[in-house]
Amino acid sequence: MAKYKVVKVFTDAYSKKTYRIGEVIELSEERANEIVEKLNAFGGEFIELVKAEIQKEENVENTSILNEDQLANEEKPKKNSKKKK
Repeated sequence: MAKYKVVKVFTDAYSKKTYRIGEVIELSEERANEIVEKLNAFGGEFIELVKAEIQKEENVENTSILNEDQLANEEKPKKNSKKKK
């Protein structure tokens, strides 16, 4: 499923839900294409793919995970290999 940003108000024919400008919704590619085809007769784009923002969010998440792992490794005390008697 991909994320799409609503650029014109519309009501989904199946769910009867009204989507407002600026909302980000998740749709399958098939459903998004259907919406585009059906609403094209009413004057242009109603949704647009949110590709750049998704990539930015994924990069931020990946960086956060790396930082957390690095912090966890740094915080662990080093074990002494010599046994005490």
